[in-house]
Amino acid sequence: APLQGWSNSKKYSFFAYYPIENDHVTLVNTADGKAYSGGVPAIKYSMSGTDFKESMVDVMVAAPHTNLDGSSSDVTSNDVTFSFNHCLSSLGVNIQNASAGSIEITGVSLALSNIKYSTVIVPLDGTAETPSGSISDQSCDLSLADAEKSIASGTTDHELSDKLILIPQNDENLSVGLTIYYKRTYSNGTVMDGQTFTTSTPLTTKLTKGKKYTIHLKFTDSNTYAMVESGNWETGPNVNHEFN
Repeated sequence: APLQGWSNSKKYSFFAYYPIENDHVTLVNTADGKAYSGGVPAIKYSMSGTDFKESMVDVMVAAPHTNLDGSSSDVTSNDVTFSFNHCLSSLGVNIQNASAGSIEITGVSLALSNIKYSTVIVPLDGTAETPSGSISDQSCDLSLADAEKSIASGTTDHELSDKLILIPQNDENLSVGLTIYYKRTYSNGTVMDGQTFTTSTPLTTKLTKGKKYTIHLKFTDSNTYAMVESGNWETGPNVNHEFN
């Protein structure tokens, strides 16, 4: 603001990030007192050790459009299209019920240790991020929607919607302990309430940028198993921004 007109005698660069107006995501131009080359803007994402889960934000950045002029092939119908990608990593839980009875989940808790970073600066031109800081060990409860609590026999894919979002740490092992509280109803009608499963040893994983990590929990009639695997996070949305 104020609204600018398009001048064919000038070139323009467009940068985009998400979210805006968030306490944990701020627009910055310097890192460690050094200005980025060419004045390329950057965003700084900071996690809180005291409000760890509440500070989690799905940060996304779009590939920039630089040095556009009036004849640029990137510009059609007065639109500049941004395709967003995830900057962080997510960690969630998927439950399979291979038992003959039903399972009702009453709580899920994840205990994290070896969290390497608390802050990351992301230049909006796609160059390397700068992570820093550290966070003490944390315990996080996942929120459960009512429809997610009941898991019928034969369910093979029951992914909980609530996720943890963390700063990537490719060269370190994040240690994750899972505890799940549940009620088991056997096929003969017997009900075992107040049940708890905790991983005997913590699961370890790296956190790669833009990847979704899933702890797979499998219930059988006699046992419960847990393992972690990585996969693709859903692609960020395309956003059209009109200009004059």
